[in-house]
Amino acid sequence: MARDKFAANLAKGTHRGHRAIHPDAVDLVERKFWELRPFINRFDDVRIYATSAVRFVRRSAAGKKMLERWEQATGHKIRILTGKQEARYIGQAVMDEFPDKLKLSNHSVSVGDKLGSNIFAAIGGGSLQTGRFENGVVKEPISIPYGIHILLEDGHHNFDAAAKLLHDKIKPIDYGRVDTLYADCGNWRDIGHIVRVQGKRKTDPTKAREAITLSYKDAKKELRRIIEMKHRAFERLTIKLPADVREYEEIVCGARSLLVFMEHFKPQQVVLCNAVMRQAVARDSNYHRVSSSRRPATPPPVRLVRPASPRHASA
Repeated sequence: MARDKFAANLAKGTHRGHRAIHPDAVDLVERKFWELRPFINRFDDVRIYATSAVRFVRRSAAGKKMLERWEQATGHKIRILTGKQEARYIGQAVMDEFPDKLKLSNHSVSVGDKLGSNIFAAIGGGSLQTGRFENGVVKEPISIPYGIHILLEDGHHNFDAAAKLLHDKIKPIDYGRVDTLYADCGNWRDIGHIVRVQGKRKTDPTKAREAITLSYKDAKKELRRIIEMKHRAFERLTIKLPADVREYEEIVCGARSLLVFMEHFKPQQVVLCNAVMRQAVARDSNYHRVSSSRRPATPPPVRLVRPASPRHASA
């Protein structure tokens, strides 16, 4: 599967009272779509999906205009996932990463003299998704409209206030006794990088996406170390981290949010992982792959200039 990824940070600057995507981010995505247009045109069946940041603004006038621009650039309709769909796909992607533990066994495992559930959680810029696993199926998928960017904005960039916001949102959720929490994707993946480097774990770039399993006690210790890390210490650390690791403020807020999540559910262990949601979406949508002879290994390095508008053309 060819992969071309870039960070647009669509949810940055949004908060509960201001659901809007920054114009620079809208322009960035549109330019990228125009660059990828020749690659997209090589496929017979193309399906483009958008998640939480777009879902929040799609009904506004600016949101509708944004989608029109993106659909013109891609030549295809953009489908917007519901919160439950997004949560379910993330859960399916986690199961794909750990089939022996989540697909082939019952969701309940022995925790002392009781039974515990395996659950997952993933936080992005605009929302948080969670759910539990039962007999190879994602149950009770939940999407909470509070991601890293919204927590920071609504908490006025105060980490304690952001943590309280998240705590109030997840408080009604009860999964009972929890064995394993799979903390997946986005900002929490960056935390996995930091835990790996700080703990002098394997830092081979080819192994950078490997999952890290920690006991509840060790996970709390690692997260508190990140939360207490000063900005200069983070700057020194980034020399050893992948280039796409997010900014200091987002990392600390992510660590606080994961700690809040852990302290609420109290899992026996935590797995920091990096599942790939797009594969679950493609499989669930009966996606038909183009034969390998027609599909290039990577997107071609094309720079396509957008066609002039009719006004400019007539001039």
